Amino acid sequence: VTITNAYASTTSSTATLTVNDPAVNTQPASTNVPPGATATFSVVAGGTPTLSYQWIKNDTNLLVNGTNISGANSPTLTITNVSPSDAGNYTVAVTNGLNNSVISAPAVMTVIDPAITTEPQSRTNDYGTTATFSVSAAGTGPFTYQWLRSGTNLSNGGNVSGVASATLALTAVSYLDAGSYSVIVSNSLGNSVTSSTVTLTVKDPIITAQPSSKIAIGGTTTSFTVGAAGSSLSFIWKKGTAVLSNGGNISGANTATLMISALSATDPANYSVIVSNPASGQTVTSSTVNLSVVNPLTPRTVAVGDTIVFAPLVTGTPPFTYQWTKAGSPIAGQTSTSYTKSNVQVSDSDTYAVGVTNPAGSVTVSAALIVSATGLNLNPTNLIVLRQGDGIQAIANTGNTLFLDQFTTSGTYVNTVSIPDSGPSALIQNGTAPTEGYINLSLNRGVLTLVGFNVTRPWTSGLGNSASVDVPRAIATVDAAANYTLVVSSTNAFSGNNIRSAITDGANNYWVSGGGSGTRYFRPGSADNVSIQTTINNTRVLQIFSGDLYFSAAATSWGIHKFAGLPTAAAAESDVLLTGNNTSSPYDYVLDSSGTNMYLTEDGSASTNIYVPGIVKWTYNTGTATWNSNYTLLPGTGTRGLTADLKVNPPVLYVTTTNGANDIANRLLAVQDTGPSAAATLLATAGPNQAFKGVRFGPLPVISATPDGARVILRWNGAYTLQSATNALGPYSDIPSATSPYTNSAYSPTKRFFRLRQ
Repeated sequence: VTITNAYASTTSSTATLTVNDPAVNTQPASTNVPPGATATFSVVAGGTPTLSYQWIKNDTNLLVNGTNISGANSPTLTITNVSPSDAGNYTVAVTNGLNNSVISAPAVMTVIDPAITTEPQSRTNDYGTTATFSVSAAGTGPFTYQWLRSGTNLSNGGNVSGVASATLALTAVSYLDAGSYSVIVSNSLGNSVTSSTVTLTVKDPIITAQPSSKIAIGGTTTSFTVGAAGSSLSFIWKKGTAVLSNGGNISGANTATLMISALSATDPANYSVIVSNPASGQTVTSSTVNLSVVNPLTPRTVAVGDTIVFAPLVTGTPPFTYQWTKAGSPIAGQTSTSYTKSNVQVSDSDTYAVGVTNPAGSVTVSAALIVSATGLNLNPTNLIVLRQGDGIQAIANTGNTLFLDQFTTSGTYVNTVSIPDSGPSALIQNGTAPTEGYINLSLNRGVLTLVGFNVTRPWTSGLGNSASVDVPRAIATVDAAANYTLVVSSTNAFSGNNIRSAITDGANNYWVSGGGSGTRYFRPGSADNVSIQTTINNTRVLQIFSGDLYFSAAATSWGIHKFAGLPTAAAAESDVLLTGNNTSSPYDYVLDSSGTNMYLTEDGSASTNIYVPGIVKWTYNTGTATWNSNYTLLPGTGTRGLTADLKVNPPVLYVTTTNGANDIANRLLAVQDTGPSAAATLLATAGPNQAFKGVRFGPLPVISATPDGARVILRWNGAYTLQSATNALGPYSDIPSATSPYTNSAYSPTKRFFRLRQ
């Protein structure tokens, strides 16, 4: 090019333009392929049309289509079913329409021989199963194989086979077989190739059978079992999130089978088990299962006209369904949680049962109903327990029906006396008040005394703070023949407060305690209704020992107090023993005949001088003239009503425990005082919507003798058998067919002494 301006001009050097026509824009790429595979080479070229192509092998061999070659004259060369002879350098000559040509750069085909066409795969196996790894190879055969674990050659033996074949097998695998595996494949040409490394994971231990949910009957034994396999097994059973250990009603907590004995309402929960292998460090947790418990029905022996309720305590995992039966036949329409029958007759006596079903299965509990045509008796050697609630009515401050349940001292149920809850003789109690419900045995042991509210259940509001003019406070007695008598209904005592306990000397004198009103004296049939003391107003249980009136208190001076004698007018009380500060909560008590040993039920959370709750044993030190707490029986157990058999050594105590609707701790227990570690025996459980409160031994049967000239007329109540003897100490024998009134000659030398037996 020449460049000129106003002064001169100049010419550049000469430049040459070369046009590559044709030109290879994208070169073919080298490739590695195994024998039998398909290889392709592609080129992208540009230039004056029309372009033509000729693929060349090893610079001299012009390729032609046929056999395993196609596209020899196209931009893409395809070689199928590649063999080692196909290896080499491949180029392509590109010619344009001007007959100019260009040759591409060479692309190398490498034929891998041998080549792995299917790699082995990682896998996870359960303990005890068979694991296999397989490889597929192509190339010049025959092939040889060598399997390796963690880079080390394997040999056949034990649980290993196929180490020199295309498939490696490991039988009955355990955690010891876990690791990395690979295989070397060699051919007859002396070439070899190594597979990718794969992993074997072994689950060790494994669960082979899951535990199953259970529904069982209270008091029986049930179990959960897990099936497991592993090279080493250990078990940890759990209740909810808590790890279980052997003890109490639990055994097998570290075995494949967990056993739960003496089932109660505390046992229903979710259960699972952790199975571990200490050697492998692996654990596996079972599925979660549940336990439901149906407590047995309490049999009922009642009088004609009573109302009975059967209501099992069912705890666990709903939904539950129910079907009640009588003598094995379904009772139409009775599919609720309880069965009630009013005004029972002798003909209603039979076996009643309920089948309870949930997703875990079904159980049936049954009980006998006996309706006595001859009435009921209370035995002086049996325990009488006041029970609030019938099982279906909610425990409430508006009132609960009362019952006296009779048990032998070994816990065998005997019968139930129903207290009227409606009409002029009604007596009900505030079921939510822990300080109500105490009973007493009269000084002459002729009657039991109980107190409450003389209104029909349910009352319209809370009984405890009602006015006595609207809700009279009442005292009632029950004798050995189960005769109930309302002896006092007062409209001016304990107004706005609970009435708690009463005791009588058996001579128509009654002393009563209550909250907020201290201690009072009543004489039925007279105007006597006297406040004895109000200094200590939160008084609880009254008793008579050695001719003195005692009472427990939980205010002002917590502990036991007494009056000298049996006051019928205002009198001063004195402290017997003080239990501590206002966190002490003394209830019922027993004093031995020496007056130096006392057992006291406590339900407080703490105290300055005793361990509570429980039954505290106190001993009087004659040297220091002080009471000292020795130890606590059943420590940690809230206790309420108490009586004792002091004739045996050591004494046997009978106690009711913490109050509450559906409270699984509401029980009747027996404990022999062998020391602070003495264990309790369960005698009875109150059941749902029921609460055990006071407990005493039964009253003595009363027999009266009326002179009638030369005869004596004997009278008694209840279904007792009259016995006679010629000596006061016996032996006594039954008088056949003797009924009340019974007439006997006053001069008969062979029948001078009489008694009653059940």
